Amino acid sequence: MPKYTVALAVAAVALLTGCSAAQPAPTTSPKPPKPTASVGTVSVKESCERFNELDHRLAQTDPKDNDALVDLYSEFDAAGQDATDDQVKGLLISMSIVVLQYTDPAGPSQEDRDQARKFFLSASGPCTAEGVTLNMEVL
Repeated sequence: MPKYTVALAVAAVALLTGCSAAQPAPTTSPKPPKPTASVGTVSVKESCERFNELDHRLAQTDPKDNDALVDLYSEFDAAGQDATDDQVKGLLISMSIVVLQYTDPAGPSQEDRDQARKFFLSASGPCTAEGVTLNMEVL
């Protein structure tokens, strides 16, 4: 009986190998996937104003309202993807991380809070140059 099992296994492998070799090779190279992230289409001024608006909403949000926090996370992240200035983009995205961590009972880590503060300070320059004073009500 073991001889028959081995013979069947060998025949099955040969059959499967023969089938897979019969497929023609692709003649064209695969197309690269389209990028899903936004390339930054919102002006520095608009991004800075958006940060102030979202931060104010965050300050008004009940820390136990996870649905509102997840919505704010999405809005901070989207605003970060749309920002054209790297410092403002970093501020918005770092705040999205902090906001998402508020949904955890432990809250945001000190490291992530510090990172958001650093981006806040670095983004203040470009925002001020556009006539917008950044405000941080949270952290």
